[in-house]
Amino acid sequence: MNIDVITQYILAIVPAFTAVMGMVVTLGVGIGQIKKANKDTTAEVRNISEGDRALKRQLAEAHKENVELKKQLIEVTARLKHMYFVEKPEDKEE
Repeated sequence: MNIDVITQYILAIVPAFTAVMGMVVTLGVGIGQIKKANKDTTAEVRNISEGDRALKRQLAEAHKENVELKKQLIEVTARLKHMYFVEKPEDKEE
């Protein structure tokens, strides 16, 4: 084979090879960015989930306190219903 023929083959193959290598590199970078975004999103979801659990615990505690306060309010209201109130008549000016 002649050097000119080999040079023509190399010049014909190089653009296709470059395009294929560019696509492989682009695919690798894309996969790397997707993995990084996935890790970040997973960490955010875990943080939100932990916050959600904490809020649920606080809500359960507040609900228990609310039930206790309702019981106390019912007791106080029942006691007040059995008491007699004497209202003083106001002095009317004529």
